[in-house]
Amino acid sequence: MAAFSQFYILSLRGDVLVIRDLRGELPNTTTQTFFRKSKLPAAGTPQFVPVLHHEGVQFISIREAGMYFVFTAITNVSPGVGMEMLRRIAEVIRDYCGVLTEEAIRKNFILVYELIDEMLDFGFPQTTDISELKGFVRSVPVLVDTESRSDLLGKLVASKTTSSKTANQSVAITRKNQSSEIFVDLLEHITVLYSKTGELLHSEIEGALVIKSFIKGHPRICIGLSSDLRVGRGQEGAESDDQPSYSTCVLDQATFHECANFQEWDMDRTLMFEPPEGEFSLIRYRTVDEFVPPFRVFTYVEEVGEGQLDLVIRIQTTFPDNTNANRLQIVCPTPVDTVSASCELEDPHKQSAEYFPSLKRIVWYIGKIKGGQDTSIRMKMNIENRGGSLGNYKREVGPLSLHFEIPMYVCSSVQIRYLKVFEGSKQLNPHRWVRSISKTDSYQVRIDPSGDKGSSPNYY
Repeated sequence: MAAFSQFYILSLRGDVLVIRDLRGELPNTTTQTFFRKSKLPAAGTPQFVPVLHHEGVQFISIREAGMYFVFTAITNVSPGVGMEMLRRIAEVIRDYCGVLTEEAIRKNFILVYELIDEMLDFGFPQTTDISELKGFVRSVPVLVDTESRSDLLGKLVASKTTSSKTANQSVAITRKNQSSEIFVDLLEHITVLYSKTGELLHSEIEGALVIKSFIKGHPRICIGLSSDLRVGRGQEGAESDDQPSYSTCVLDQATFHECANFQEWDMDRTLMFEPPEGEFSLIRYRTVDEFVPPFRVFTYVEEVGEGQLDLVIRIQTTFPDNTNANRLQIVCPTPVDTVSASCELEDPHKQSAEYFPSLKRIVWYIGKIKGGQDTSIRMKMNIENRGGSLGNYKREVGPLSLHFEIPMYVCSSVQIRYLKVFEGSKQLNPHRWVRSISKTDSYQVRIDPSGDKGSSPNYY
């Protein structure tokens, strides 16, 4: 196996938070090269590229908690191994520091360097198991105060959740009279692509069941998932004892943590396990089943005058009315010859829109929207027509990109039916914190330049 040459953590501004030269093969100026290449990607590539090659140097990176975690190598290193190792390093730092933030890393840089030296030996990955690292890492973490949050975040969270100081506790510190608590997060990242005619071209969900336990002793935990859950599609109409054909919850791929016990899995989809220290993913899964996307978007482009294009967007929610989507924003690229742009909002008191001339895009900030509701906007673009037809400029509008998160909602049919904790034959009753969150990875809607409004709803 090839070795990594360097490891470093950068902020989104390019500040070097941590750097460790593992083999002495490359200069420290590679941090500047990576930041320049990541901020100014080549034409036709996404804004963030996890694997880069420049002058014989391979850069493997992930973006986590507003920071870049980067490996460099001069040999042919597997990008998958590199990104998985970077993800585990980020999880270990989070477990030791309590939270994964820039402030936490700055205050615990000695601890972080000590962890890196144990997890990477001369560029070769070693253990990332918390119980093994505790025998070698002796530094005491400096905890970051997570109580001080912005008023806006406090208003968003307070109405839906109850705060717990244990969630951000370091695994390296044991407190007296600590209450027994367990945190279970069902996280799903959605990828959706709509054609210009409104047809769903691609839909995919990548999910994970993330668990963090603060229960004393060595408990045995039983977690029950959807009773009709099936892993793998197999042949159409195929039927077996543990993979019934009537399943409505189908996962194309699933990987389980090594601690998972499948003794009762075939009976009622119950997993038993003894949780390791720190945060871990009990299940990681992927499904491309035809689920119902949380948003439907309708568009219409029209010429309203010389050098002026109007884009009308109406967005509809498909999730239940007792659920809210937060931080919803829609990004619309505009033609390169756009001089200025303005917007007419259906609800200007709760929404806003802004045109960025340097980026040639309009961002529509909706914020919070309730299930079963819809809203619309009219974007007016003034274009410097250089003698061509406006029809050519219509093709440069879009595609739309949606960014959002929906708490207490999952698009797949995966559900947590129950969570039981045992110590021997005795059932315990710790505090259980269970939540589900759906976020967007890539949610794009292509725009029809023909301006066919036949299948679209009324806008105003």
